[in-house]
Amino acid sequence: MWDLNFKLKKYYHKFKLNRSVTKSLIIQQGYYGIRVLKSGFIYLSEVKSINLLFRKTLKKFGKIWFNIHPNLIITKKPIESRMGKGKGGVVEYVAVVHLGLILIEVEGPNTFKVLNLMKRIMRKLHLPTKLIKFRL
Repeated sequence: MWDLNFKLKKYYHKFKLNRSVTKSLIIQQGYYGIRVLKSGFIYLSEVKSINLLFRKTLKKFGKIWFNIHPNLIITKKPIESRMGKGKGGVVEYVAVVHLGLILIEVEGPNTFKVLNLMKRIMRKLHLPTKLIKFRL
C-alpha cells in the first residue's frame, strides 16, 4: 500500500559524487553563469545568501536562474546521545552537484555590475567555481 506520509521520511538513496554532468553544460537563459569545478554539496543557506545578495545589488532590473534544488536532507544525532532510538533530526538541506554543472545564470542591464555580483557570489560558495559567458 502507498504511504500517504511519504514527505515525512528522512531516508534517501545513496549517490555518487565522482561523476561529471552531461546536461546543463551550456548557458540556457542568462548571459553569465557559474560552473562548478568539483563535485559536492551546495547548502540551502548558501542559496539563500546568494538570492539575498542578488536582490540587494541588482534589485528588479536583473534576473537570476538557479539550476539546483536543495531537496536532500542531512540529519544528525545530538552530541552525547546513546546508540539507537532512531534517526537524528534534520540539520540542513543540500543539493548534490556534479563536476561541470552550471549552478546560476544571471542576466542584467549593466555588465560591470553583473560581473562584480558574480565575483561576490563565487566567494560565498565553498566549492571551487568558474565564471562563464554566453557565446553565440
